[in-house]
Amino acid sequence: MKKVAFIILLIIFNKNLFGQKTDDEIINLLKIKYSLTQYDRADKIVRFNNDTIIVSGYLTDLSSAIPRYEHDVIYKTINGGKDWKSIKYGGDSWIYTCTSFANGKVWMGGSDNFIYYSEDYGEKWMRFSPPFNPINRVLTIYMVNEKFGIAGGLSNGLAITFDNWKTTKQIPTPLDQDKFKISSGSSRDRIDDIGIIDSLIIINQNDYIFYSNLNEISWKEFKIPTSSFSIDKGKKTIDLVSRDRKHFVIDANLKLISKYTSKNDDELNLLELGNISNIKDFFNNPISDISIQSKVYEFEKHGHMHDIFKEKLEQANIKFKNKEYIFESDNNKRRKVDFVQKKFQAMIMNESSKSLNLLKSKFTFSNNDFKNYNDYLIDQFQRFAERDLWGGNPTYVINPLKIKEYKESQIESILESIDIEDLYRKNFNVTLFLLTDRDSIEVSFCNNANEELKISNYNSIFLSLPWTITYKNKTYRSYNPEITYLMREIIPSEFSNYNMLLGGNLIYKLFEQDISNKIDY
Repeated sequence: MKKVAFIILLIIFNKNLFGQKTDDEIINLLKIKYSLTQYDRADKIVRFNNDTIIVSGYLTDLSSAIPRYEHDVIYKTINGGKDWKSIKYGGDSWIYTCTSFANGKVWMGGSDNFIYYSEDYGEKWMRFSPPFNPINRVLTIYMVNEKFGIAGGLSNGLAITFDNWKTTKQIPTPLDQDKFKISSGSSRDRIDDIGIIDSLIIINQNDYIFYSNLNEISWKEFKIPTSSFSIDKGKKTIDLVSRDRKHFVIDANLKLISKYTSKNDDELNLLELGNISNIKDFFNNPISDISIQSKVYEFEKHGHMHDIFKEKLEQANIKFKNKEYIFESDNNKRRKVDFVQKKFQAMIMNESSKSLNLLKSKFTFSNNDFKNYNDYLIDQFQRFAERDLWGGNPTYVINPLKIKEYKESQIESILESIDIEDLYRKNFNVTLFLLTDRDSIEVSFCNNANEELKISNYNSIFLSLPWTITYKNKTYRSYNPEITYLMREIIPSEFSNYNMLLGGNLIYKLFEQDISNKIDY
């Protein structure tokens, strides 16, 4: 009998585990029922269980033969998306936020300033007065229980209720208390996230994470760089997300309970070099010609949907003549280049390129690298000052003043202590894979058999690494900094992209990472 009961529970568990559809699947099922317009945004999904789900957002009423272009509906399913119906909630709004309890109670807010409430799984709705004074749009709602909650506005509003929004009390925001400043007309006053545990309020305003006691509002920053937070109501804990995927779990009294580092399953493995065995065939014949192409995209004008950039192209050639490699260019002096094919082949074939940590000893920073670092540091100071003026610096940003305290002589010890591979992964910019123009250097090596091996830094992160190597329609990556140092020798410093070969940005990130590694709650 016990075995039968266990099997039944297992079947129910598996049904619940594997029966739940993803958000995209739910939206696609809704689109099968209703032909949403190109302007509709079904981006707020409330799940009461696997079957009962409501969808809101910016939604047109498409329930009749002649669509009415008021945005006064939500859509609901009670069988996991197989069938749908539209329900009028009594407003005409872009719904920005939804929060709910499993017992069918749900709250919504959005662009028309009101809060909408249902206590029967979204069937019937009531509308509460705008919670903020002065009135502005409702961007976030957090309910502790069915009576006690807090709401944040699109334009600096913050209000609390103890009677389910029949009445509200206004609360000063961090901006009201001058915890950061924004320029006139800036939209960086929005309340992106809020939460309450006991009498502790946590808020995300302008990417600043602050906390305060409800009984006496005085906003403070946490001791660690914090980018976001989440609340576990059951355990009454707060999970603070710091830099480098570090998490600090604290209680309502701000005491540390635990800490851990999360994994990023979506992180691309950029450090995989691939099989380089067939590249050795290229070196069976001597290299006779090297062509260099440097692309820079300069701003030209503002377009209708995006800015327009003009491509600036710089080119040069290195030819093998009289047992020497000679550099030739229209705009640069003719000169001899110290290029040795066997040395270059060893760089390309270096198996240790699969791991940057195996190449730590290869990193050698020159005076030009440190000059480039100082230029980069000045640029970061300027950016920091501009952000402070316009919208403040988020609480996860490290002040360049702390980085300025580092000395050049500390580089060697920092290199020994830091996981270089992880540093490159964390700083990989996903926009590299978008179809956008990007400044880059491409060097093509041609041998006597007219075979071509191309090396580009189009996908580079720091110090022009990784170099993307293409041969016979196959592409590999190399993280060998010796390739970058070689490129410095053969590419004129006058080229616009020459700074991409310097290590200023990497030096800055090494110092920044060292600070981050030493920060604890």
